[in-house]
Amino acid sequence: MRRLELIYLAIFVLSVLLLGLFILRDHAVRQLNQQLQTLHYARQDFDAGALHILLADTSLVQWQREVGQQRFAQALASLLEIASEHVNSRSSLQQEILQIKQSMELLLSLSTAPEAELSQQIIRLRLNIEQLYTLLNAELQRELKNSRYWFLSLVFSAILLVAGLFITLLRTERKRARFHKELYDSEHRLSLIADNIDEVFWLKNAETGELLYLSSTFEKLWQLPVRDIHANPDIWLQRVHPDDRQSVHEAIAQSRLQSVSVDFRIVQPDDEIKWVCDRLFPVSTFNDNNEVIQLIIVIESDITQAKLLNEKLSIAQKLESLGKLTGGIAHDFNNLLTVIMGNAQLINDLLLPDSPLSEIAALIVKAAERGASLNRQLLAFASKQQLKPEKIDVCELLSDMQHLLRRTMGDSIRIDYQPCPNDVYCFVDAGQLQNALINLCINAKDAMPAGGTISISLQRSDDNNYAVIHVADTGEGIADSVLPHIFEPFFTTKAKQKGSGLGLSMVYGFVKQSGGNIKVKSLKSQGSCFTLLLPLCTDSENAGSIENVLEQPLKAGKKLLLVEDDDMVRDSVLQMLGNTDYSVVSAANADSGLALLNEHLDFDIMLTDIIMPGQLNGIALADYVQQHFPEIAIILTSGYVGDLQQQYSSFASYAFLAKPFSKTQLLTALAQLETH
Repeated sequence: MRRLELIYLAIFVLSVLLLGLFILRDHAVRQLNQQLQTLHYARQDFDAGALHILLADTSLVQWQREVGQQRFAQALASLLEIASEHVNSRSSLQQEILQIKQSMELLLSLSTAPEAELSQQIIRLRLNIEQLYTLLNAELQRELKNSRYWFLSLVFSAILLVAGLFITLLRTERKRARFHKELYDSEHRLSLIADNIDEVFWLKNAETGELLYLSSTFEKLWQLPVRDIHANPDIWLQRVHPDDRQSVHEAIAQSRLQSVSVDFRIVQPDDEIKWVCDRLFPVSTFNDNNEVIQLIIVIESDITQAKLLNEKLSIAQKLESLGKLTGGIAHDFNNLLTVIMGNAQLINDLLLPDSPLSEIAALIVKAAERGASLNRQLLAFASKQQLKPEKIDVCELLSDMQHLLRRTMGDSIRIDYQPCPNDVYCFVDAGQLQNALINLCINAKDAMPAGGTISISLQRSDDNNYAVIHVADTGEGIADSVLPHIFEPFFTTKAKQKGSGLGLSMVYGFVKQSGGNIKVKSLKSQGSCFTLLLPLCTDSENAGSIENVLEQPLKAGKKLLLVEDDDMVRDSVLQMLGNTDYSVVSAANADSGLALLNEHLDFDIMLTDIIMPGQLNGIALADYVQQHFPEIAIILTSGYVGDLQQQYSSFASYAFLAKPFSKTQLLTALAQLETH
């Protein structure tokens, strides 16, 4: 039994004992008072009987003496009875009783004796009786007094004991109340922690499956009321994705023996998929009967965002791999295009103007240029090339893109293009602008699965500071909850494997880097409109035509050092410059180029590839030449720069000719170099 129950039982037993003692004491007091009264009456009867005997005249009838003797004998019997009850307590009573008995026997034997002798005997007996009465009265008074003292002591002790028990009970109650308050405070604090963190806490009986505790955070994650779980502890399994239920059951079975963790999906009422991680821990404790019971603690976390981040990281790693792969083949691919483009142009120069092969050569050049453009777009998408802005005619660029867009969008999408009546020139990267427009059109097409219209328009802003490009669709529109996130990297509303979430973020980055801005308006079921604002150029001279540079006279007799590790590219460049006034000396690597420079051949220009085998690359070679031969003009060329542009701060100080290039572009670069 518990301590509190024992205290209650002790108080009850003491109360019963105290009541019994009170009853016994009352009975004893009554008996003592009765004996005192009897003793008093017995003495009076004795005196009356003795008086009858002493005063009785012989002339009186015999019955008077007999009455006196009878009352005398009854009184004496009462005295002796009371005395015999207390004979063991006082030894002097025994002697008095013995004397009284002897006197009584003598008195009875003298009942017919003369008056004088009978009177003397009665007086002697009267003295003995008086002495016995005195002793008995004193004894009874003492016992009555002792009984009061004993009872009061007992009552006082009982009161003290009850008071002690009551104080103990009060202290126990206070401790119990303090314990319950501390327990409540502890449970309240734990409840506050459990209900205000993202994790969900479960506590279940491993043997019976009874749910002992479930934090309120469960409702936010599972969108199920906690009371439903208490009513049906297995209802949550219906929300687990069918493909993951087996792994969840296996984890629950293993958790009885060891700690286990399991990741699984849950399907919410709106069909949204969430990823959940459950960590299960077996523990042992004791119940109220001091029996060991097995419990399972479950800590449940929402790992949806972590899963999404892992997927985005996986996409980023794939893009990084794509970038490395693209960068790895870009250099060699552009070298091949340089050979194709250069030699096709050389063939075209050798043909007569009306030759049917001229058109074929022109197609080869055009195909090579398109391949070069595709390669640049791949590098730009993989963020492996810093594309340089140039002054472009935006109206012409949009017009040139119409055929590509109509072919890319398909027959179900109609392209409505409204050009600007005025000239619109911007200083931007043409390839990046094309990519931005293509991304916007692809998004518009995806918003119109049943077909629709994409409207593209160009105009100047009211303040004539910006070119304004509108790309609008008649699709489903963008939800208000999605609109603030559309430019975030990796954010997409498309199905898995159908979008990386990078398209709009690349458009946003391009526009911002170009000094412009992008805006979007959208209405549900009415379509969306993206507006690009790009800074305008102040003049339109020489825009978009590199051939204009060739109208400037080329200086002849210049000595040129060509450093190129690719044999075909080197031979192709030699062919391009073969019919010019440039005197060209070639080297297959940077070390051979340094050897020629140190021979004091007095070069005027050095055209060098950047990525070459050996200890020196093209930029390092250019730095050496700039330091030791400052009079030599330098042109760098490459189909892929990679990270070298960031590694060498001097890269921006040199002229750069991107591969693949044609003979016209090569001569233009050389002419521009000589004019500076």
